[in-house]
Amino acid sequence: TGAATLDVNLLGPITIKKKGATDLANNDILAEQLVKVAYNEYKGAALDSYTEANYGQDDQLNDIRTSIGQSFTAATTSDLHSVSMYLKKDGSPTGTAAAKIYAHSGTYGTNSVPTGAALATSDTLDVSTLTTSYAVKSFTFSGANRIGLTATTQYVVQVEYTTGTAINRVWVGLDGTTPTHGGNASWYQAGWAASAGIDAVFYVYGWDKRFEMLSQIAN
Repeated sequence: TGAATLDVNLLGPITIKKKGATDLANNDILAEQLVKVAYNEYKGAALDSYTEANYGQDDQLNDIRTSIGQSFTAATTSDLHSVSMYLKKDGSPTGTAAAKIYAHSGTYGTNSVPTGAALATSDTLDVSTLTTSYAVKSFTFSGANRIGLTATTQYVVQVEYTTGTAINRVWVGLDGTTPTHGGNASWYQAGWAASAGIDAVFYVYGWDKRFEMLSQIAN
């Protein structure tokens, strides 16, 4: 065989790999040959992103503005693994922040905003562990929050922090200089609002699921 898939326990067809992430080649598995495989899940490639190299503007999560994020389009169909945002702190904020995925409303790239309740909420991040310099911080999604994202579908990702103050706050890295992402930034301040001239720095990751061939067994 060449490239091959295996469907076990309703997982759906999943690619069989060798040596970690290498596709099978012709004759790696012969007709009626038994092979030993193991199922593994890894953090996959970004489904969409706008990297910190684009950073050029700031906005803050405080006692007035409690959520900031970006509309995006999933490149492939995948279960949600994690979200990363570009964050730092000011003062001595306490409590936790979380990332959330929402359904999309509005015109993509112009006035995209979240609609309805969050589709998924990440594990929390203790904001006191942030530093006063920007860093890409990861939010992992667990259990039922590992929702499926569908290729070419538009969503909105937000980082939410609701216990900030005017002096103890979390800053979010954006690009308001030359934004080039197809979506747009949005925020919550007594209601959802958006700007076509701002993009947030973000990453949305899916899962890489594979069967890994451990050994070949003689016919």
